[in-house]
Amino acid sequence: MTTGKRKLKTLSIGKVTVIRAVEKGNKKTVEIAEQFGIPTSTLSTFLKEKEKILKLYSEKSCGHQKRKRECEYPVTEQCILKWFVQARDRNVPIDGKLLQKLYVFPSSDEIEEIDERDASAHRRQAKLTDFFL
Repeated sequence: MTTGKRKLKTLSIGKVTVIRAVEKGNKKTVEIAEQFGIPTSTLSTFLKEKEKILKLYSEKSCGHQKRKRECEYPVTEQCILKWFVQARDRNVPIDGKLLQKLYVFPSSDEIEEIDERDASAHRRQAKLTDFFL
């Protein structure tokens, strides 16, 4: 038995294939894990997150991504996306530095996470959120 590190495998559509193989019930989970070359702990993680994986697969959202990354401030990102689309419709040139400056401020829903002593950031955020909405 080798004690070396395992090579990291990323499975996107393979997760759905593994889940469906388990649902068939023909083989034990250990055999299925060996068949796909993944550890049994990874297989159990797939089964634990089965609903989420199948939902993402059925929506075909981000099918090319190997991992699902969630944003820290979803309301802020929606506001920035809305502004971005409006600016592009008006043919306004936008670069990455401008987007990074816009993302510095969290949304009004998430403003509670900011330390209370930083009142100036709160005022800037309120103006920015009002501007985007």
